Amino acid sequence: MKTISSVVEQYIKKKPFLQSALAQGIINLTSLSRIVKPEIEEELGKEVRNGAIVMALKRLSGDMEFRATHRIIKVLKEIGEITVRSSLTDFTFLVSDSILENQTELLETVNKNKDVFYTSSRGVNELNIVVSNTLDDTVEQLFKNEN
Repeated sequence: MKTISSVVEQYIKKKPFLQSALAQGIINLTSLSRIVKPEIEEELGKEVRNGAIVMALKRLSGDMEFRATHRIIKVLKEIGEITVRSSLTDFTFLVSDSILENQTELLETVNKNKDVFYTSSRGVNELNIVVSNTLDDTVEQLFKNEN
């Protein structure tokens, strides 16, 4: 047997934006109940009071908030260790014929100094390099002819 709560829950599950608004508590439940009332009545095949829909929405929003919070906590527990770095500089250069040679020289410098941070990523048209601030002058010197 279909209940008002189950029909309201099914309706809300079909509308992700409503799920989000309910979980955040940023939606007027009375106004929402007036909007969804015709569809709920059609699904149940009988007349339903707005108050009953509001109560179902209240129960559902509390449950959704709990589930969302629980999911966030679960994800955070599974992440494990997070490392935060500061004093970094981000450089982006257009890919050119000489870019790999310059990057090789930079890697040789980085290899000599184990206390610095270095990472790079190359796309089709650009190269991105993130390094410790202590290497700023070195990068600027090595890549001075790059765009």
